[in-house]
Amino acid sequence: MFGEAFLGMDVGTARAMADEMLTDATQLDSLIREVDAALGDLPWSGADADTFREQWKGTFRAELRRAAEHLHRQGSDLRVRVGRQTKASA
Repeated sequence: MFGEAFLGMDVGTARAMADEMLTDATQLDSLIREVDAALGDLPWSGADADTFREQWKGTFRAELRRAAEHLHRQGSDLRVRVGRQTKASA
């Protein structure tokens, strides 16, 4: 495609990117559940354990949740745009 103008969207690449974003969002959701469960079952006590659990509940989990939500929104939005581009190109 060197030297040629390309207008619009490469729907194959965009669809793959949207799918990857949605998969990554799902993986982050799973990771959050796994860490929650592991921390509940982990025989770990003391100041370090308390600090980590507080940080996980107060900051770390929320940041991962926001990242997952962002990936989900962006992936879903990109899927909609792929659909519009596909329709416009038909």
